[in-house]
Amino acid sequence: MAAPQMQFFAGKQLAGGYEVDALAAKLKAIGVVDGEPDIMAVDDDEELVAGRIKVKTLSGGVIDVDLEPTDLVGRIKERVEEQVGIPTEQQRLVFAGKLLADGKTVRESNVTAGTVIHLVLALRGGGRL
Repeated sequence: MAAPQMQFFAGKQLAGGYEVDALAAKLKAIGVVDGEPDIMAVDDDEELVAGRIKVKTLSGGVIDVDLEPTDLVGRIKERVEEQVGIPTEQQRLVFAGKLLADGKTVRESNVTAGTVIHLVLALRGGGRL
């Protein structure tokens, strides 16, 4: 007879009898970010729970941002400002060739864990020639 196994997920011990296959079916994405496991799971309603995205700058820098699916795109800009000091009003975020709208949620914008969003700066203009 095999010894009982202790199963853990996201640092918490699972209750006995939980099937590993059922757990695997709930995973949206799994990978390694900064040497740490990065798991994006879905709840029983198959909704995104949380995840980390990368914001890539024109200079080649990368900014890691942890998000909830209900966060607004504007929250990504706030995190970028916190980390690198670029004012939110000067930021434009592009994903899949489209400009992301500040008032939409991460979920509505189809942004999931592991997504790479490109940061471009708004050009100042309005001057006359």
